[in-house]
Amino acid sequence: MGDPQVIASIFMRRVSERDALRAVVDAFNDALQTRHGAEALDALRDRLTAIAGREQSLPCRAALDAVETYRGRGGSADAIDQSLRTYAAFVTREYELAAKHAQMRKP
Repeated sequence: MGDPQVIASIFMRRVSERDALRAVVDAFNDALQTRHGAEALDALRDRLTAIAGREQSLPCRAALDAVETYRGRGGSADAIDQSLRTYAAFVTREYELAAKHAQMRKP
């Protein structure tokens, strides 16, 4: 039901958001595997800035804002890592939902 072009544009937007969330998840996972504390924040800032330069996605901008917030708080490497893991888990759940709902279901 509805205009097929409108429906297609909704799902195109969902695919774009899913892909942006995946890029953020990958950035966090890569940084947390090899770096800790402020070094992880720096790596994330650099990678997310590069992604944001290529595509203006809300998930990427939000992740970059979160990284800047964590940088401003300071704290121990363990506290920073815990905050980053918590954010990564949140974005991972968002990605999983987006992946599930990015494609139109066949009746």
